Amino acid sequence: MDDKCRLCSRPYVDNLDRGTRSCLVCAHHRAMMVETIREARSLDRHSRLIGFGQPLGSGDSEGMLQCDKSLTDYVAHTWPGEPGEYCPFCLALYMDTLVEERGRLLGAIEYDPEDERYFEEVKRRTKRLANALSLGLVTPSEARASFDRWAANV
Repeated sequence: MDDKCRLCSRPYVDNLDRGTRSCLVCAHHRAMMVETIREARSLDRHSRLIGFGQPLGSGDSEGMLQCDKSLTDYVAHTWPGEPGEYCPFCLALYMDTLVEERGRLLGAIEYDPEDERYFEEVKRRTKRLANALSLGLVTPSEARASFDRWAANV
């Protein structure tokens, strides 16, 4: 695995999963993910996408945790750690959805610039881009580059 942020491919500064190298993040996305985890802690488990560890419960699994979002013991996310830690599996899956969303946000517009729907799509995407910028999903330079690329055809 190369040492790049899982979300944007910039050099990583932190690994949010101490058991593996699956949650590497750059400084920009580290702040966003730490805030996401903090907010998730305040939500009911049915209202959040990231789970937290509970003791596994059996005597032979000292220090093992089970994700509180796991539906059954059979398919539970388990890992060694301290109770209350965020689930590294949930975090990695959540980060994958963010990667997909970044791709949709920053990617090319599917309509031909001559198509009357192109201008409306630029407006719609610009609103979504502004929201992603305020959340920290994209940087100002990424947002500006995408908007400039789209607007060049309007």
